[in-house]
Amino acid sequence: MNEEEREREEARLREVFTMGFIDQPEFELRLRALRGEEAPPTAATQQPPLGTGQNNKNNKKKNAKNAGGAAPAAPTDDDGSTIKCRRHEWRVVRAGVAHGANGVISEVAPVSASAAGVSRAYAKEVREATDEDQVEYLHKELTILTHKAILANPNIVHLYDWRIRVMVSTTDGVHDQTRVAVPPCLVMEVCDRSIKNLMRERHYPHFLPKEVEKGAGEVRTELMSEADVVKIGLDVLNALFDLHGVLQTYHGDISNKNVMRSRRGGSARYVLIDFGSSSQFRTRITTPVSQVYAAPEKLDGDWARCDGRCDVFALAVLLSELLVGRPHRDHADIEWLPTHHQQPQQKPQLRTWADLLVSDLVDWRAFFDGALVADAARRWDAAQAAAALRRRPSVRQKRERARDKRLQAEQLRVKALSSWRSIG
Repeated sequence: MNEEEREREEARLREVFTMGFIDQPEFELRLRALRGEEAPPTAATQQPPLGTGQNNKNNKKKNAKNAGGAAPAAPTDDDGSTIKCRRHEWRVVRAGVAHGANGVISEVAPVSASAAGVSRAYAKEVREATDEDQVEYLHKELTILTHKAILANPNIVHLYDWRIRVMVSTTDGVHDQTRVAVPPCLVMEVCDRSIKNLMRERHYPHFLPKEVEKGAGEVRTELMSEADVVKIGLDVLNALFDLHGVLQTYHGDISNKNVMRSRRGGSARYVLIDFGSSSQFRTRITTPVSQVYAAPEKLDGDWARCDGRCDVFALAVLLSELLVGRPHRDHADIEWLPTHHQQPQQKPQLRTWADLLVSDLVDWRAFFDGALVADAARRWDAAQAAAALRRRPSVRQKRERARDKRLQAEQLRVKALSSWRSIG
């Protein structure tokens, strides 16, 4: 490590200590190791700390030896490994519950009763402790999730415990000291399932098997109710309100996989997860995002216009997908009135935009005209979008749009009859 890299690591270490993520003894130990000074022997320097791959590997070898040479337990079983974090020690119940590009999710439970009120949680740990991109990804999440306003928001995944990356020097008394990297870890609340999984269970068109798309089978799409879609929208916007207003940060990757249903506290609600792609307003995002939901300015790389309205656009695309079965990226492309006559004997279709035009819950046309706009300067922010979702359409609006819908349907019927007579 050259002088410049050492100074950069030391500055990062001081910042982490100032934010309160590590205590004084740990800070001094890591600072001495960083400077190459002789560190006093501690329990952490005598053996690899709990939660490292080396410790888990030793446990598996020991279990196999005690079992008379039998194969070690499957990686999804409880093999006795633990994860030591800042507040508590956690026992791994099921390892590898989910695998992402920047980490592995495991189900954990507190070892002691000191973690009152928490029976189980999810631990997110990076794959490689030496991968700077993965470490930065998790550290960015940690910075956001430990903020006071974020911790108090019921629609942002709750953080129970954490551990930042630790570089520990180890020696066996014979060989030179080696530095063992303990990967960072976040311990968060357990969520029920993602919107993506809910859509798959309801057989949304994008998730239907190919044979069903061709007409075979009895599986039919069951769209979410308008009330459920409104709740998803309001819950996500409540999370964005604090993220945008307090931290001046946009999520950057709102999609059907990053909104999850949680039942913490008894009632079902929707929470926003995965803040590794988050960034300050008008700042470049280097991590990959879901392009289906990404705002036009983000796809164009126009970072000077990227702010909280990028998240509003992505949410509007997601809500359009939940309402009618496929995502829409421009309010001008939405056909609020039918453009062709539908035969009465045809099979019933999915919910249409014409059905939503006369909704009793939300003025959907006004919402998408404000939230699903390609021009970021004319697009709504989170507060305006939330107000539109809470505002019920007036009786006059519903009557006018119902009249327009009837007139359009009658015009199309007359046009279809004329074409049939000309053919006959």
